[in-house]
Parts: sequence; structure tokens; C-alpha cells
Amino acid sequence: MELSASGLWAAVTIDPTARTFAKNGGANSVNTAGDGTWTATTDVDWITIKPRTTGNAGVSCVYIVAANMTADTRVGHITINDTVHTVTQTGYDATLTPSSVTVDLNMHQDTVQIALDSGVSWTATANADWLNVYPTSGEGSGSVTYTVRSYDGQVPRNGSITIAGKTFTVTQNGIEIILTPDADSVSCLTDVAEVGVHALATTHWQVLSQTNWITVVDAGNGYGDDSVVLAVEENPSYYPRTGYVRIGSATYKLTQKGNDNVVVAISPETVEADASGAYGDIAVDITPHDAPWYAESKTPWLTVAEGSSGDGPGTVRYVASPNSTYADRDGLIRIKPVMQQPDLDYFAGLVCDARIVTYRPYADMPNHLVTQVLSRNSVINTVVPKDASITKFT
Repeated sequence: MELSASGLWAAVTIDPTARTFAKNGGANSVNTAGDGTWTATTDVDWITIKPRTTGNAGVSCVYIVAANMTADTRVGHITINDTVHTVTQTGYDATLTPSSVTVDLNMHQDTVQIALDSGVSWTATANADWLNVYPTSGEGSGSVTYTVRSYDGQVPRNGSITIAGKTFTVTQNGIEIILTPDADSVSCLTDVAEVGVHALATTHWQVLSQTNWITVVDAGNGYGDDSVVLAVEENPSYYPRTGYVRIGSATYKLTQKGNDNVVVAISPETVEADASGAYGDIAVDITPHDAPWYAESKTPWLTVAEGSSGDGPGTVRYVASPNSTYADRDGLIRIKPVMQQPDLDYFAGLVCDARIVTYRPYADMPNHLVTQVLSRNSVINTVVPKDASITKFT
């Protein structure tokens, strides 16, 4: 006796429980045994149970399978009491080119060619949720386009697409090496970074720094799961930089911050300009050597003529306009880093002396005058012709 799905003991058993037919179909029977009677039903229209759908145990259940006019393999069922007889029928023979494919972890799209008798219909069905196929039906020879989604797993996966009754097999390789983290950031100072390497036990890998300021300190055992330790040199630049380390088929990305501890020095810090005007240069020295800076005049009578900005050491050329007054005046040129927080002000102080100019006749030479220029540090007497072009500051 046999226990049925409903939990009751079934009085009738069947043999066989499955059978396969070619595309042309045909007739066959299912033998019954045991005690009692049976009733047979089918779930598809291409299987006909005849001449009887009921009988006593020991009497066979006869059925007819119609011809399959498609290329698709189809499956139907005959239920006899609580037991099921499965009928599989192949269709017209199609040829797939190619019949299988192996792809990497990235998204992949390609076509499969179908060779089939004219007028014979077919369908295409993806048997995995990471596979897609289009179109899903057609007639005769043709092609379908399949798409394999990208894969973030490590172990290769297998899937299939049923096309015109044939199986197209897809194998997608996973990520050979997984790094944790696969990218990181460190300060501008000397530092170390540790990278976890995750791989199958049979996967061998090597570590290669592709950046001269990153050194491999511990390359790990070179296979399976392990870790890698990297040494990072101090960044002498104001700007951040990015380096890479190749670990097997994977790449580790390391970003190092720039040195924002900017120090500016200028020479000279203070100059004295003549009342008639002046120009000069201010040498700018800055650390880090490539840090950006800018220069601006904070005084209307001082102009930054050249070198208003730069990266690294440079020169600022200034022009001081003439002082038309008798009073000394101070001017400022500010030179400071770009985007420096907090702002640090660096000044080149330019002190322009007011000159007091007086004129008196020169007794020994009636057609000449004596000019006397009084400045803070000196008295200068000069004999000049009366018709000489003299700049007078008042």
C-alpha cells in the first residue's frame, strides 16, 4: 500500500510514473494495481485519456499524445486518484549556436542563432533571475538576444535559457579578489594602511604597488583569505594625491590628503620708497613648495604690477605712486595662502617718505637755483638751471 498526499492509504498504484514521447506523439498506457477503482484526469489539452477515464485496479489507463508542432519540449500530467504520471514530449529539433557561454562578472549581452524548420514555432525562457532573453517567441530560424546581469559574488554561478526546446548554458565567473576596503583615505603624514584580501582558497594573488610613495610592508601569504599592510610616505605637497596597489586582479585605491600647514615667508618685509615713487620686487617663499598664494594691495597708492598669484616660490612686483604730500605714509601689500584657514596675514610694509623741496637763488650763478631736498634721513642740495624741468612735490 502507498501513503497518499492527503495522508490516506491509497488502494491503487501506478506504473510507470513517467514517460517521454517524440514530437510525433503516440499512444501508451499506465498500469494500475492494488484494490478499488481509479479515475484519471489530465491537465493539458494535447493528452487524451481514452477509451476510459475510470476503471478497477489492474485495468490500465490508456492515453494518446498529439503531435508536437513546435520546437519546444512540453510537459503534461495524468492524475490517477492521488498519483501522477508525467508525460514529456520533445518538439522539432533545433540547433543553437553557440550552445553555451562563459562570461566575466560584468554585464554581458550577445545573441544566440537558432536553426529550425520553417514555420515551426518556438519560445525562449530564462531560467535564472539574472538572465534575460528577447524575443521570447518566434517561428523558424532566427536569433535571440540574451543579457547577463553584473555579478558581485565570488563563486562562479550557472544559469540557463531554454530556446526552442534546447538548453543554452551560461556560466558567469565571480569576483576573483574582494578587497576590504577597496579604497581608503589617510592624512598627509607618514602612515600605514591594512587591506583585507578575500579569495577562494585555490586563488593565488600577488601584491604590486603602482605608486612610488606606497610601499608593500607585508604582502600576505599570496592565496585565499589574508591581509596586506602598506606603508605610506608623508605627502610633501599642498595638494592631495591618489595612489594604487594591484592585489591579484583587484585594485586598491588610496587617497592621501595634502599638507595644509602652509607657511609663507617674504623678503624684504619692509622697504622705504622715495617720494617720487618706486617699484620693486618681493620674494615669496612658501611651504609646501607648491602651495598656492595670492598678493593684493591694501593701499590705494600701491599697485601689484606682476605676480599677483602663484604656486610655490615666486616674486611679487609692486609699484608705489609718487607722494604729493609732505607727510610720511605707510602702505601694505598682503601675501597669503589661498583658502588658508584661519587666515594668516603676511604684509610687506612699504614706507614712502614725504620729501620737502625748497628753492633759493644761487648767488654765483644768476641763472641757476639751489634745490634743497629734506627727507627723514638726509639733506640734499642741488644746483639746477632756472629753466630745468623740476618735479615739485607740495
